[in-house]
Parts: sequence; structure tokens; C-alpha cells
Amino acid sequence: MVPHLCHFLILSLQNHCQGKHGVKESNFIGYIAVATDEDKVSRGRRDIVIAWRGTIQTLEWVNDLQFLLIPGPEVFGKGGLLPLVHHGFYNTYTSESAPSKFNQASARDQVEKHNGMVKQEDGKWILMDCEEYEF
Repeated sequence: MVPHLCHFLILSLQNHCQGKHGVKESNFIGYIAVATDEDKVSRGRRDIVIAWRGTIQTLEWVNDLQFLLIPGPEVFGKGGLLPLVHHGFYNTYTSESAPSKFNQASARDQVEKHNGMVKQEDGKWILMDCEEYEF
């Protein structure tokens, strides 16, 4: 295969994905799981898991399979030792696009915005009523 042809095809796919879905950096959907009251009693804490998935397009899978680790200053801060994070995760977590219908704020900003969904109860965090929040 001609080396430049492969590069051309990948760039063409990138442009196609961005045009069709509004933003290629972070197409994500989120889920929240909260432990039941019975689990809270048995474990002595209420576990809350917030997760999302961001790999939709073939091109995103190609990027995710590149295990490039990068510093994450928007997550860990900018001083001292910086832990490394998978570039695909970091990109999805911090990317935003003003013209996008779904991605005007990054996942990170959305998590911080909805910080009021949890409050401390006896040193533990519990999920609050979410009816007032839009996801």
C-alpha cells in the first residue's frame, strides 16, 4: 500500500466522523449506578459508580488501541508529579465543542456541574434526588 494513501484515508475518515456527529473527540454516554440500602448496610458505605463509554466510531477504536500515556493536568493539577493517563480517555474527558448539540461542555465539566447530586452523610457520599438535573 502507498504510505500516503493510508494517511489520506484516515484523514478522510476523521473529517467524515466530525461532520456527521458534530465532534469526533468525545461522543460519550454516561451511566450512574447506586448501591441499594441493603448493600449500604452490609458494606458500611453506599457505593456510587459513574461511568461512561466513548468509543463509537471505527476511528475511535483505532485511537483507543494506541496505548499512549500522557500527563493529565486538567484532571490532576499542574504541580508536582503528574500521573499519566490514557490519551483517549483524557481526550474524551476534557474535550468540548461549542457548535455540538451534545458536547458543549466536557464530561469533566458536566461531572463538576452536577457535583450537587451528592452530599456527605456520616462521612459517606450519597446520591441526591436528580429530578432537577438534565443529563
